[in-house]
Amino acid sequence: MERMDRIRYQENDIERIAERLAQETRLAPARLNAADTALSRGRLIGEEVDTGLFVGAYDLEYLIDTKLEVRERRGIAFGLLLEGDPAQLTVADHGEYCLWPTVPVVLGFDEGRLCTGHCHAGSRAAGLCVRLLPDCLDRLAADDDSFGPLQALAENGFCFRELPRSRRLTNIGRQYLDNPYDGLLERMFLQGCALSFIAEAMHLFNQTDASPPDPARSLSAIEQDRVARVSRCLDENIVSPPSLNQLGIMVGLNVTTLTRHFRQVHGMTIFEYLRERRLELAREMLRLGTLPVSQIGYRVGFSNPAAFTTAYRRRFGLTPSSEKEMRPH
Repeated sequence: MERMDRIRYQENDIERIAERLAQETRLAPARLNAADTALSRGRLIGEEVDTGLFVGAYDLEYLIDTKLEVRERRGIAFGLLLEGDPAQLTVADHGEYCLWPTVPVVLGFDEGRLCTGHCHAGSRAAGLCVRLLPDCLDRLAADDDSFGPLQALAENGFCFRELPRSRRLTNIGRQYLDNPYDGLLERMFLQGCALSFIAEAMHLFNQTDASPPDPARSLSAIEQDRVARVSRCLDENIVSPPSLNQLGIMVGLNVTTLTRHFRQVHGMTIFEYLRERRLELAREMLRLGTLPVSQIGYRVGFSNPAAFTTAYRRRFGLTPSSEKEMRPH
């Protein structure tokens, strides 16, 4: 029988840790490093930005099939899956919902509810979740009427709503996980990212009534699985990826259809997705500092140093050399 382990957060362990740390250092982030556990490896971050306002972020690789259980408290949650395959979320008494990569969602809870999900062995997922408890919502609504509809979501049963895709929101989420600072500078940076995330999420929430439906929802489960297979193939062959024709043959689609479906799910072309992954890998290598800059571009698939430097500056706002100089010594 296939092994299935369970992680259960009854009152949200991240919040409890953040609350404890906040008694010692205001707004200090809590980090759980799961690298040495039998379940997963990676990072789990929790931060109390303000009273009743919590941020949780994760970047985890699951080593075995794992069932996750989280008992959400009354309030609002903004969530964004940054990386990984589409995920199923089961909410007690309300059914199943799909979380799509780069598609933000807002969930309203009028009472505590158990939410469950499954992570398969070998899968990797990264994301961000901002929780606003009732006391925080009350303060915000008292200061700004635009938070009134959000407050109502936490009072009228359970609500799950997809928000429009936003490259700005995705970038904020990645910055939260990839911050380059330590100590007080890190706390300041994470707080700023968290507040920026809320501002952009609220902007998207206020647009939902006028937004067109997300095109990814029109794809069947089989079509979604094909895109997920292509994504995994690109992640596993980031330096020398298959051609578009080879990817199409692999999943049984012509190039035009594959390209369209891929963009519907990820909000970017296959080339843009591959470039993004290459730059993220390059950033990790630069921060490790074990290789000279001149070699890292080639290692992640760029044909020449100039192209690597230009792409890196456009994505992160600084050159690869500057990134390497900023790494901790």
